[in-house]
Amino acid sequence: MVERMVTRRSAYALLVASIGVIVAATLIPFGALQLETMPPKWCLACADLWLTDGLSNVVLFAPFGAALGLLGVRARWALVLSAAFSLFVEYM
Repeated sequence: MVERMVTRRSAYALLVASIGVIVAATLIPFGALQLETMPPKWCLACADLWLTDGLSNVVLFAPFGAALGLLGVRARWALVLSAAFSLFVEYM
């Protein structure tokens, strides 16, 4: 019982931490790119950034998915939650 509670707490901590990192990494401007050089949000292959953006999203969302898995969320719901959170962050 205690081990399960520790695992559940760890999963919640991982979930909260991953949400914080995703929000910080995507919503806080770091000044790496000028606004004029950024491709439009809807264009996947307009510049060399599409691969970097895609890989960074996978790396950012992997702990989020792992936390959902540790919490026992079914794969279908984890996919729905991840997609919804990703859309939310992308359009903020």
